[in-house]
Parts: sequence; C-alpha cells; structure tokens
Amino acid sequence: MKVSDSLDNFAFFCFVHFLNSFQVYWEIHSDSDTTGDFLRTEGSVVIADQQSTAEIIIYLLPDDVPELDENYMVQLISVEGGADLDEEKRISQINVFANDDPYGVFALYSDQQSVLVEKNLDRYVQINVTRHAGAFGDVVVEYHILSHHDEALIAPENEVGYLTVKDGASFGLKRVPISSQVCIILLVPVISIVSICAHHNTNVLE
Repeated sequence: MKVSDSLDNFAFFCFVHFLNSFQVYWEIHSDSDTTGDFLRTEGSVVIADQQSTAEIIIYLLPDDVPELDENYMVQLISVEGGADLDEEKRISQINVFANDDPYGVFALYSDQQSVLVEKNLDRYVQINVTRHAGAFGDVVVEYHILSHHDEALIAPENEVGYLTVKDGASFGLKRVPISSQVCIILLVPVISIVSICAHHNTNVLE
C-alpha cells in the first residue's frame, strides 16, 4: 500500500469470496495524533455478490503544519453477512513520508544582517539565517562571507563557518569578527549559504 500527501489516495484489500454480499468495516489507527490527517478514519465497503475484491479509498488531507514520517494501520474490524476475517491479514500499514520541509527551508535576508560594535570597539558581522516551514531538529548551516572590497573585511580563516539553528527555532545567529584595520564605512559584506549539514533533507530558499 502506498500513500502520499494528497486528496487522491487508494488503499486496497483483497477479499476472497463469491457468493452473497458482505459489508466490511475498517478503521485507521496510529500511535500519533490523527486529527486533521484524514477525511475519515473509519468506514465500510460492500463486496457485491459474485465479486472477489473491494476497494477502500482513504483520503489523506494536506497538512496545516510540516510533519515528520508517520505510520498508520488500516485495520478491518468486522464483517456483516456471514463471512469471517482472516486474523493474520486484517491489518495493512500506511507510511506517510515527511512532507512540507519539516526540517526547514533556509534563507538570508539583507535587512536582517547587521554589523555590531562592542564597547571595546571590537566589530562583528552578525549573520542571521531564517528558517521557514518546519522547525524539527538541530540543523547546521555552512555559510561563506564574500566582499567586493579590495581590503579584507574578514580574516581568511573566518570567511567560511557554521551556525546551528536549534530544534524549534525559526532563525540562527552567528557573530564573525571583522578585521580591526577596516574602516567602518566599508562594512557591506555579502553572505551566502554554502550548504546545510543536518543529516536531513533540507533546502535553501533562493
């Protein structure tokens, strides 16, 4: 059985039978909360006389918020009409894979990047990486700071680095020291996200 995140999903059970009509009742079960996941979590199907199969249609609704992988069980509960259920084949698994970027989509916005000057006149570029969509898990973002000026703003060893966006957080911050020899008026570096390393499927918003 295969299910994806849309309104057109089909689960199939095969019932071996040829005589009379039967009505089979089914339910969806899960260890997680199923509220808002399905149009219906229970129902029934009729197997007509001389028919050997019936189709259970399961409508999986779009998520309001990103979700991780989820597992569900479709279980046959009972049958009316004189037939019996096969106790070893009355349950089928549904695997709904992570959707809507549950670990986040990451972006840089110019108006959220800033230059900080401490009381001792130490200066820093503060990098602000914004996390859209989901906020599951700690995600490590690799960044690269570039400059269009002839004078080096950032020491070479600090041009590439990493910042962590924590589980549940919508952004991550990192301070990078600026060369003490650079005039403050020149501090307009360009920051780009090089990669995202979190052992998850994450994206960068272009």
